[in-house]
Amino acid sequence: MSPGVLPLKTPIAVNPGDLVDILVWLSGNQRGRLPDTVTLSFMLVGPIPITGFERLVNGINVPWGGSTPRFPGPYVEWEFSPSDAFRSLGFRFAAGGATLMTLRLKNSGFANIGAILDDVSVTVRPLESSPSL
Repeated sequence: MSPGVLPLKTPIAVNPGDLVDILVWLSGNQRGRLPDTVTLSFMLVGPIPITGFERLVNGINVPWGGSTPRFPGPYVEWEFSPSDAFRSLGFRFAAGGATLMTLRLKNSGFANIGAILDDVSVTVRPLESSPSL
């Protein structure tokens, strides 16, 4: 992932109670240079509350500390050493209202070398099929 921003071009619709998972697989640049900082963020259109918010690292909920994030949407930054292995990073939350969601990945690397992005997935599960948080 070269330095710069990788935005989602088409917003994703979410409805009240939908469970949303946003996951990316990232690793260090594997080239023995300086570390990279990658920012994953999402925005909800309108002042929509979110509930059951989790920050996921390799499928495990890592506590945020503080209050549950609200509009405009949280972000998280990760720093990768050049030799860091791939790991799954992301968010899980339930939408408190109908809205549109956009995503953005930003790599603050050096020159044309950056963290390695392998996969991005967004899953929106309707309320009736979502497990309780």
